[in-house]
Amino acid sequence: MIKYTQKYKKYIGFINTALQNKHIDSEDHEWETNAPLQSLISPQTSLALTNSVSLGIESSELLLLIRIKDELPSLDSISSEIVDEINKNVKNYQKFDTFNVIWIFDSIKIKIKLRHAYSEIVNQVKTALAYSPKFLSTYYVDKDISAPEIKLNNTERPKMLLLPPLEPNVHVQETTDNAKRQYPSDLKGYMLTANLYDIVQIYNQVGDVLFKDNVRFGIGEQLGVDKAIKDTLKNAPEYFWFRNNGITLLIEEPDTILNNSSEIVLKQQNEEKIKFSVINGAQTITAAAEYFYTMQAKIEDAKTKEGSKESPLKTEFENAQNAKVILRIIQIQGKNIPEEARKISVALNRQKPIKMEDIAFTNYFVEKMNSFLETNKIGYTLAKRSEISYSYDEYSLVDFARARKACSGSPGEARNKDAAALLKLSDKASQTVQRFTDTAIFIEEWYSSTDDKSNKIIFDKYYKPILFAMKVANIYENNYKNLLTTRDSYYDTVIKNGKWYFVSFLVFALNGNDTDYSDFDFSTDNIKQEEMIALIEGFAKYYCELFEKSAPKINSNTFKKSEQYDKIKNSDYKKSDFYMLLSQTFKLSNSLPQQSIVSKRNPPTKVSSVKLSFNPKSQNVNNAADEFSYTVSECLKYAYKRKIKLDAFLIDCPYISTSKRDTGYFRSNDSITINNEQFYIGKSHSFDTKVSHINKLCDYLDLAIGSICWLDGSNIVYKNS
Repeated sequence: MIKYTQKYKKYIGFINTALQNKHIDSEDHEWETNAPLQSLISPQTSLALTNSVSLGIESSELLLLIRIKDELPSLDSISSEIVDEINKNVKNYQKFDTFNVIWIFDSIKIKIKLRHAYSEIVNQVKTALAYSPKFLSTYYVDKDISAPEIKLNNTERPKMLLLPPLEPNVHVQETTDNAKRQYPSDLKGYMLTANLYDIVQIYNQVGDVLFKDNVRFGIGEQLGVDKAIKDTLKNAPEYFWFRNNGITLLIEEPDTILNNSSEIVLKQQNEEKIKFSVINGAQTITAAAEYFYTMQAKIEDAKTKEGSKESPLKTEFENAQNAKVILRIIQIQGKNIPEEARKISVALNRQKPIKMEDIAFTNYFVEKMNSFLETNKIGYTLAKRSEISYSYDEYSLVDFARARKACSGSPGEARNKDAAALLKLSDKASQTVQRFTDTAIFIEEWYSSTDDKSNKIIFDKYYKPILFAMKVANIYENNYKNLLTTRDSYYDTVIKNGKWYFVSFLVFALNGNDTDYSDFDFSTDNIKQEEMIALIEGFAKYYCELFEKSAPKINSNTFKKSEQYDKIKNSDYKKSDFYMLLSQTFKLSNSLPQQSIVSKRNPPTKVSSVKLSFNPKSQNVNNAADEFSYTVSECLKYAYKRKIKLDAFLIDCPYISTSKRDTGYFRSNDSITINNEQFYIGKSHSFDTKVSHINKLCDYLDLAIGSICWLDGSNIVYKNS
C-alpha cells in the first residue's frame, strides 16, 4: 500500500509538471483520487491510457496520459488506441485545439524508442481523425528497480593510463607508513576502463536514481556537449576514451571491487536500495543512451521496411558499442558517508552553470530536515531545483528559505535577497559539518540536536509555519494580477510588490508572536481561494490606510526593506477590518476590538455602526432595529454565498419569513432579495431578544465568537458569543 501511495504522488507530480512546463491555465480539482489514474499506475495491458476530461482536470489543452509497460507495442497499435480514445470522446475533445500527450514508460530504452517514432505515430493519428489538432508531448520514466543484482561487466583494469588497449589488472598503489597517513582509511579509489554501452545498460536498469548523489544532474547545458558525444560515437568511437573526461562512480560498500577480474557487482541479490551513484558524467551517460537506443529503433525500423536486408546502421551501432570510457570508482565506507559523498560530488562539479542552490541542497541541514519531514509526515519535502515536480508537497530550498525569512519578521529580505545570498555557505575550515551563514533561516540548534524530542522542539519553534507560508505565497502569486486596477494606484503598488509583506504579517497576526511558533496550528487546506483573495485585498487596503497619506511615494524598492512592515506590526491592527476578516476566515476567538462593553442591562437607544468579520467594511446605522436588520441580511448573504442550507433554520425562525406578515416581530420589517428569493425580516424586538436571535443565527452558520460587533461610537454594545 505504501508503494502504491508513492506511485500516486509520482503520477500527480508527472501531470503537474506537464501543466507547469507548458504554461497551461488550469483549475484545481480533487482529481487525484480519480479511478482512471489508478488504471495507469497498475495497468493490466502493455498500453493503458486516460485523459484530463475523465480525471476532472480543467485546462486549456487536453491531456492524454499514456502508460506503456514492459515493451514498446507496435506503432500501429499505439496510434490505433489513441484514435479509438479520441473518437470515443469526440464531443468532449473537439473543443481542444491542442493535445498534450504525457507518455509514461518503464525504462529509458522504451522512452527513447518512442520519441524516435513519435512523428510517425502523430501522422497516423491525424490521418485517421476527422480534424487535426496540434500535438505536444512530455516524457517520463516510472522506474522500478526489479533486477535482483546489477553488474558492470567487461571492465579492463590498467596498470597505466597512457594508451589503450589496457591490461586487465587493477593498479593499487603500495603504501608506506608515511603514505598511509596521507590517505583516508574510509576511501579507496580505482581507475578502470569500461564499455560505455555497459554503463548505459545499467542506466536503463535503474533510471535516474543512478544520479541520486549528483549535484549537477538535470541542470541544462548550453555548450553543445551532447552533440559532441553523439558525433564521436557515430564517427570515431575508438577515440571516445581520449575525448571524454570520464565517469566517476561512488559506491557505499565494503571492498568488493577485486572479487572478480572482469565484473563489478553494484547491487547484490535481496538488496532493496542501490548503494551507488554516478556523481560525475551524467551528461555522458544520458547523451550516450539517447544515441544507442535511437540507433536501435532505427535499425528495427529498417528491418521492418526492408526485410532481411541488413542495414548499414547495424555496423555503425556495433562499432559504437565498443566505445571505451575512463571509469573512476570511489569506494566509501564509515560513519559519515553522506557528508563525505557530498563533499566529493561538490568538488567534482564546481564548473558552471551549477548554482548555489544545487550545492546547498547537499548540506547536512537539508538532509536532516528532509528526513524529519518524512518521518513526522509534515506534509512536504524539499527537492532539487532540477527535480521539482510541481506536485502539492514539493518545494525548493529557495522557497523554504524565503518563507523562513518571512516568518522571522524580515519580508524585505525574503523579497530582496537572491538565492546565492539566502543559501550562502560558510568557508570556515574548522567546521566538521559545513554551515549556512544565514542563521535566521538555518538555525544553529538544528545542526547540533541529536534526539527526536529535541528535533521536534526546534522544528516547532522555528519551522512549524513554513508550509503554511509557502502555500500562502503560492496563492498570492497565482492571484494577485487579477486584483490590480487600471489606475496604477497606491493600492496597485502594494498588490504588485507586497507578497512577502502579506505572508509575514498573516503568520505574525495568526500566531500573536513572531519568534516562537510552537503553538502555530493553521492551514490553508480548508480555506476557500476566494477567502484568501479577500484577505489579500483587505491587507492592501489596510496598508493604504496606514501609509497612503504619510508616505504616498512608494515603489517596488519599498518592499525590499522591512521598515514599513515593522510599523504594521506595531500598529493597532486588531481594530482593523482586515483583522476581523482574518479572524472570521481562520476561526479566531477574541477577534474584535477590546473596548469596554456597554452593560446589557442598560442598552443604548442608539447603535451607530456594525462590524462583521466576513464583510470588511463597517456599516453605519441609525438605530438598533436597523443594525439588527442589516446584520441578519448580511448573514443570509453569507449563507447563500457559502451554500449553507437554511431550510431547517427557517422552519421555526420567528423573525425571518419568505411571506409578508404584520404581526409579532413582523409589525416592523425590512425585505431583501437573494438569488431571486425574497425574505422578510421582523425588527420589533427588545435588545436582549435581538442578541439572543443573533447568537442562535451565528451558531447555525458556525461563525466564530466575535464575528459580529455592534458599536456605539467607540464602545462595543454587543458581540456574538
